[in-house]
Amino acid sequence: MAQQLTFDPSDDGPSEAQKQAEAQALAQGEKLEKAQAEDRDAGWDRTNKENENVELIGGKFKNQDELLKAYQELEKQRSQESSDDAKEEATEEEESSTEETEESPAEANPVLTKAAQEYKDGGELSPESIEELSKMDSKELIKSYLEYYNQTAKVQELQNAQVAEIKNIAGGEKEYGEMVQWAVENLETSEVESFNKIANSNNYTAIKFAVEAMNGRYRGEVGYEAPLVTGKNAASDGVKPYRSQAELARDIADPRYSSDPAFRQDIEERLSRSTDLL
Repeated sequence: MAQQLTFDPSDDGPSEAQKQAEAQALAQGEKLEKAQAEDRDAGWDRTNKENENVELIGGKFKNQDELLKAYQELEKQRSQESSDDAKEEATEEEESSTEETEESPAEANPVLTKAAQEYKDGGELSPESIEELSKMDSKELIKSYLEYYNQTAKVQELQNAQVAEIKNIAGGEKEYGEMVQWAVENLETSEVESFNKIANSNNYTAIKFAVEAMNGRYRGEVGYEAPLVTGKNAASDGVKPYRSQAELARDIADPRYSSDPAFRQDIEERLSRSTDLL
């Protein structure tokens, strides 16, 4: 006879073993949930501490951009303070100096000098310069203007003296004009352009050198107005022409060039024989 399997639907409830297993599973779940909550709380604590550390950068900065901006402002302020200190030191040195002729217009009053340069370059003053000038007392402004004017006049006088000295190389204003006219009529266009470029360079030493050379060529062609008292011609008077620009430059660099008129005359005579030099 085959064995029959039957299903008893009666509700006797879970067995004691099942109850214990369920209780253990519930306890384990509670422990796991508690551990996860502790880990989550610990993570929040770490994040808050990290945020606190970021906020403590520099005492008050929340991010690196704010810190960098504050650093740049600090560097700008320190640079401005250093500049102000340097200006104060320059002012003290200027006030203690008794040699007023050595002062430049900028040392006399940098505000006025800056404003004058702006007006010269652009025909108007910047708002910054107007504000700086408006802060000056009227008496101080007048005094500074007179100082600036006097210093500028001294510089202009020095420049005029240099121009006169350069023209005297050719014998004076009239003779210099004759030399330039001769150059225009007799020299190549490129040579005249080279001379003009140097003459307009504001380089005093270079201009003197160019005029010395040009006057030498000019005198070599037209001669000097004064007759030769020795009766000797140019080839037999013992004066040798310069063989190179370097040789001429050495003589011009000689200290005697500035202090000995006879030495300068010797150079001019040699230049008058140096027809190949400009």
